Amino acid sequence: MRIGILTAFSGMVEHYSLTRVVLDQLRMIKRAGHHPVLITLSDFKASDLPDYVEVVAVVPRFIKIDYKSMMDLSQEHAELVPSIQSGLREVVKDLDAVLTHDIIFTGWNLPINLAVQQVAGEFEIPWFHWVHSVPGGERRDFWTLPPNSKLIYPNYTDRRRCGEHFGVFESDVLVVPHCLDARDFLLMTDAARFLVNECDLLEADFVQTMPIPTDRMESKGVDQVIPIFGKLKKLGHKVRLIVVNADCGNDAARNKVDNSRIACRLVGLDDDDVVFTSRELKHYALGVPNAVVRDLMLVSNLFICPTKSETFGFTMAEAALTGQLLVLNADLPAVVELAGAQNALFFHFGSYQQQTFCPDEDRFNLDVAKIIVNTFENDLALKAKNHYKRTYRSDRVWRAIEAAIVARARETHAK
Repeated sequence: MRIGILTAFSGMVEHYSLTRVVLDQLRMIKRAGHHPVLITLSDFKASDLPDYVEVVAVVPRFIKIDYKSMMDLSQEHAELVPSIQSGLREVVKDLDAVLTHDIIFTGWNLPINLAVQQVAGEFEIPWFHWVHSVPGGERRDFWTLPPNSKLIYPNYTDRRRCGEHFGVFESDVLVVPHCLDARDFLLMTDAARFLVNECDLLEADFVQTMPIPTDRMESKGVDQVIPIFGKLKKLGHKVRLIVVNADCGNDAARNKVDNSRIACRLVGLDDDDVVFTSRELKHYALGVPNAVVRDLMLVSNLFICPTKSETFGFTMAEAALTGQLLVLNADLPAVVELAGAQNALFFHFGSYQQQTFCPDEDRFNLDVAKIIVNTFENDLALKAKNHYKRTYRSDRVWRAIEAAIVARARETHAK
């Protein structure tokens, strides 16, 4: 589909939330395999946008006035309306849908609003009008819904109020939240974006990034982390363990990875649940850049570290700085000191200095998993992180927009 987005922008201002919403939608349209067309003011700087966006600058630039009523429309602005209509007709005739942003809501954009009111009824395509503020005060006479249109509001709480101010039924106000995708906001590297997409990290309940040298996987406790993740999965949770294994450039190292993958399957974890970067990012088999590790840490929320020996533990510090739940080794007093006794969950995983005897490792791993789950359920920050990374990811938000476009198209064809 060719999908237009109508704005009153002269450029994309990074700190302005509305331009961010539009940029996100342009990205969503492209990612979904459609063609984005930005319809905007004649002085718009196209260099502000990615090359895949078609910019159609057909709206004449005008000095904006915050109108409170159509009766106040200046003669100069009234004379602009036919010109705006003409430009919109030329663009809209080749589109499958149009999204607008505050065009029919704010008085600043009244000349464009009046043009849209006419043009929207001339073509059998759906229009969706985003309202970006909570309507309040007296109803304005230009708050009317154009033909073939629906209002879009980002939350259910004020949906009815929005409909009342526009004089439409609640069913004419669709709720679509804005997206804030972790891949766009947090990640700076293509390799991390690839893994986040390939491994579906945003949908997982528990995500751990574990950077380790391949030849030291045992001493760093991978063989203890794997069964705990197996228990988390058996408790009904979607898990992802990203083992960022360096120094994997020979057969001996690759055999270690293969043995670990066998251990994963024995506890119910498949290849989607546990990923070794030496396999997924083969060009980084000898070492993954720190920037990629940082990105992966930012989308992780759990760091189980049963390491047998440590003087400081940079990976623990990195996990803490990126807001993860730390699950550390109580048998390493230095780790307790460095992390802070009240800042992590500590379990007796054993160390080179202090051996532990566990009569029932299976029960121990289940208990650790249950305590992790309970801690998550009572940690508002961790719950919020999971909620936002899932709910407001771009593909999920786009599915709601695309569904609305398809539904309106079907209604139109049925008439």
